[in-house]
Amino acid sequence: ALTGGRDELARFSVRRLLPKRRALAALRERTSEIEAEKARLRKKLEAQEAELEELERRVRTRLAAERESERAGCWEDAAPVADEEVELELMRRRSAVQHGEAG
Repeated sequence: ALTGGRDELARFSVRRLLPKRRALAALRERTSEIEAEKARLRKKLEAQEAELEELERRVRTRLAAERESERAGCWEDAAPVADEEVELELMRRRSAVQHGEAG
């Protein structure tokens, strides 16, 4: 149109071209923003995944410790027994066995 002297056709084409160029520039800018956001979110996700792994490790450790404590705790809660009490109980049981009693 420009080389053929058809200015009116050239104006029409430029009017259609300019908005498309602006739209393309806006899309490129938005794409760049999205890529930056994507990179930021990727870093945040990696940090959260690392946090999650650490929390899972701590929970597993804590649960294992609680299970171990429960297993050991059933015997640890008993009050200490004096030697005299042990000897008296043994004497009662020996006596029961000698007399044929269950004990």
